[in-house]
Amino acid sequence: IILAICGAFLGLVSGLTFFTYSGTTPVNVINFLFLFVFSQLLMLLFLFIGAGLRLAGWDILPAPVAGFYGDTVTWLMARSKKIRHLVPGTGTDDMTRFVGLLKKQRLVYGAAFYWPLFSLSQRVMVCFNLGLLTATGFRILTSDIAFGWQSTIQFSTDFISRTVNVLALPWSWFIPPEFSSPSAAQIEGTRIILKDGITLLHTQDLVSWWPFLVLCILFYGILVRLVLV
Repeated sequence: IILAICGAFLGLVSGLTFFTYSGTTPVNVINFLFLFVFSQLLMLLFLFIGAGLRLAGWDILPAPVAGFYGDTVTWLMARSKKIRHLVPGTGTDDMTRFVGLLKKQRLVYGAAFYWPLFSLSQRVMVCFNLGLLTATGFRILTSDIAFGWQSTIQFSTDFISRTVNVLALPWSWFIPPEFSSPSAAQIEGTRIILKDGITLLHTQDLVSWWPFLVLCILFYGILVRLVLV
């Protein structure tokens, strides 16, 4: 419960911080996608690669993840002066035996020991994305946020449009096109050129991104995680 609350709080703070809009420079959509969508897709990719390796007999991933959790808990318990101060001497010995038992259980029941940690991490990420979604909705409802995109790499409008269409594939078949993703013309109309500012950009284009961003959080951040849980 504590981890879930921390995850939701972190998502809320991340969203409120990211959508801080001064009114002069639009919120960069590329930053949002990299921070909150592509990073999660990359985590899921590693997860499925690890599962595939285990099914193929390569016991490499995700066993180190369970080992990392176990080593972290051991390190914290060994160095927590507060716990040692509160627990009597016999209790400290019991705690040491308990940590040893955990290590032994991890060696004997490797994969089974991993699944509770996996489930917990997915639930925490669900809470994180719920917090992010709440912050996004709050900022959209209470602020006049303009969305745009820019990059030093100079991505073409066609590349951004194709990327957006690929991301929108899971919901584009049942949500009207004007809400599922911005059109190519709207994407071109929200391209930020630093020397020109936002004076030449149209309001209907600048606000066309928010349904797509909300749907990205709902699908890739919440729905996929719930399926994994």
